[in-house]
Amino acid sequence: MPGEADQTNESRKSILGNSILHLLPLFREWAIEANGKFLSDIEDSINLIHELFEAEIDNVIKKLVKVIKKLSLIEKEGFNPQYFFKNSNSLEIILESEDKKQTKILLELNSEKEKRQKDLRYYKPDEYSLDGVKYKKIKYWNDLFVNLVELYAKNNKLDEGNLDFIDSGTRNLLLKNPDESEKKLRKKLRNDLWLLTNFNSQYLSRFCFDLAKEMKLNLVIRLRPTRFRIERKYKRSKRIN
Repeated sequence: MPGEADQTNESRKSILGNSILHLLPLFREWAIEANGKFLSDIEDSINLIHELFEAEIDNVIKKLVKVIKKLSLIEKEGFNPQYFFKNSNSLEIILESEDKKQTKILLELNSEKEKRQKDLRYYKPDEYSLDGVKYKKIKYWNDLFVNLVELYAKNNKLDEGNLDFIDSGTRNLLLKNPDESEKKLRKKLRNDLWLLTNFNSQYLSRFCFDLAKEMKLNLVIRLRPTRFRIERKYKRSKRIN
């Protein structure tokens, strides 16, 4: 009869053989981000991914095996790794098995990295710094935009119209007495001007860094993924594969 060690090895082989498509996103979650790194760091130093792989891949595999064993104990005889990994939500179940004690930060933007980031639709700001050292919490892009405009207004006069270093298109960035429909697209500033904030995250991010450059600030924004981004990414990866 096979011993306990043989059964453990067979279980490990079964898990790894069926989870091959899960290992890359789990490596990102459990190795790259767990070590305080961001995807933008990998872009700046591709050698970093090799170093982390050598140091962390065994830990990622051990953690996956541990999670699957935990799930198998819950399901007992009804659990089959082969069928589990084929489920569209299996990766989400694995990740949710962790006790998340803090918000997961996925990206960190500065003025250079912001230019390379082509899609921010599924990210929200979590905190920002004006000096790269001290951070403040923030929830929405338009609130960050408002904060920076009001900071700019402390030393610069704001009037109706546009700021010459921000390309807001054909619409006035600042209005004094907007109608009710316009107010829904704007945020009121302390000087009674209404700031147009009805832009997508990519534009708002750019505007924030334009303001920071004008004020000579070292703006850094740390981003978290939205729930929709996580679900969309995992479902898309399974469709492709």
